[in-house]
Amino acid sequence: MEGLTIYLIATLVHIIIWCVIYRLHMGYTDVFDPFYLISALYIMIFVFGPWVWISRGQTSYQGIEIMAYLPKGTFVFDIGYFFYGIGSYSKRNTRFVLGNRSLNNTMNNEVGKIDYQNELIRRYIVRYATVVFIISMALSLLYYKLIGRSLLSLLTFGNMGETLEGREASGLYFLKCFFRSAIPAAIMMVSFSRRKVVPWLCAIVLSIICISTGSRNLAITVILSIFIYQNILKKKRPKIFTLVLLIAGFYLLIGIVGIFRGAMKASAGMDFSQVNSDALFDAFMYNAEIFYPFYNLVEYIPKYANYHYGLGILNIVVQFIPRALWPGKPTMLGKTAFEAMYGDSMGGAAYPNIGEFYYEFGIVGVIVFMFAYGRIMQGVYYKAMQKKDKLSQLMFAINFGYIIQFVCRGHFASWAIDYVFMLGPIVLLKYLLRKKYNEG
Repeated sequence: MEGLTIYLIATLVHIIIWCVIYRLHMGYTDVFDPFYLISALYIMIFVFGPWVWISRGQTSYQGIEIMAYLPKGTFVFDIGYFFYGIGSYSKRNTRFVLGNRSLNNTMNNEVGKIDYQNELIRRYIVRYATVVFIISMALSLLYYKLIGRSLLSLLTFGNMGETLEGREASGLYFLKCFFRSAIPAAIMMVSFSRRKVVPWLCAIVLSIICISTGSRNLAITVILSIFIYQNILKKKRPKIFTLVLLIAGFYLLIGIVGIFRGAMKASAGMDFSQVNSDALFDAFMYNAEIFYPFYNLVEYIPKYANYHYGLGILNIVVQFIPRALWPGKPTMLGKTAFEAMYGDSMGGAAYPNIGEFYYEFGIVGVIVFMFAYGRIMQGVYYKAMQKKDKLSQLMFAINFGYIIQFVCRGHFASWAIDYVFMLGPIVLLKYLLRKKYNEG
């Protein structure tokens, strides 16, 4: 009963803070404003997740009484979310709603420096995207081949084809990273090609491989990015019914991938008799209940293990140094938070991005990075909508699609790799277009 009381008080605090931040954001409501998705994810993790645990009577994980750390974990989260909202609000002076002009009216004015109506430019984009897609897929499929996954196995979710377990491609992980570059390439092919059949098939294949390799969040990034970009190009926003269908689809996707993740990786086939409402919900909760590693993190650090003190940020640089130049390069500098606390037993536990911020510099890291995250996300959103540059809007769409991964999984180095490989091809294309056609 005590845990329920604490939870209810914590939930009330969440609601009050959210209402304050929402009030600051009022003036217009755009479903593509990242504030709403990010807030929804935090509510799922820090309100819905603990509620499910309390309703089930669950208080511990691997013998550790997690719910005892709820007050401190909630306090750190509330501070972080408040500063995220303040950072988001700090970009309000750049809003593009002026006078009686609505968002949609403002979007009708194309002011981008690159003339995307130019047929030569359109063809150049399609050719560039096709080359990037082919190279990216070839390199990433080579990686999967080297670790024992055949193309047939990838396309059939492990039900057919060959899978050789235990094979490693030491030092060749960078090949897998090129798979991210196929995402913007596929979206550009779908958006700028006159003939849509082949581009859409490429996008579908990309999504299938994401699901088959168990990368559910990456699959969501692909699907959500395409959905958002198509709506932006058409100067539309989805209706409520469409959003409900999209959310239901993602719920099923996360649940099914969660149930069969191991089977797909081992080519063991999928027994759909395992799929039921309880199994789907448990698989979904695996992604929603990452509050418990965060609670544990804020209790044990720095009491039993030191902060990372910026090593996670330094790992960004280390990740991009080839092993050919640094043969003894470590997998990472320092340790993950749970390796530092428990050794390898919980080394793979995932926690939300606020946990990474806390692990680096404590409450100061939470305040600074959450403020910066709010400010950067809103800045990217406003800039993409104001400039009307189609490639800038594509970068925003991918960034929006990646929010779920950024909030729920990963660390500084992995985020940097994902952004470089996903957004790098777009940045290069913008440079090539301006140089080739001497725009601006």
